[in-house]
Amino acid sequence: MFFCFIFIYFNKINVFFKKIYIYIGITSKITSFASDGASVMLGKRNGVAAKIAERNPYLFTTHCIAHRLALACNSAENQVSFCKHVENIMKSIYSFFSSSSKRQEILRQYQTVLDHPILKI
Repeated sequence: MFFCFIFIYFNKINVFFKKIYIYIGITSKITSFASDGASVMLGKRNGVAAKIAERNPYLFTTHCIAHRLALACNSAENQVSFCKHVENIMKSIYSFFSSSSKRQEILRQYQTVLDHPILKI
């Protein structure tokens, strides 16, 4: 039942955008398309980029550089043991201070003494 509702909803949205694209003629004016790299966006047959490329064969399609950088940083973090160690330390510190209001007050006092901005946990 849920999937049927999503399918009907998606078809209505699809028809709406087709009407807008045809009315405005926007697909012929698009020169490049960048997205997060999801198959729904960059799929060869049914992706958004493929649908636009049907009307505009000169479309330049690419994976967004900001999303690629985020994926690369995440991959590097998972492969470098030092990064894992630092992340575990930061999580431990956060859980230590966030579980007690008394500890948070002590942290605020240290921040005041050291002239650090007071950050909320």
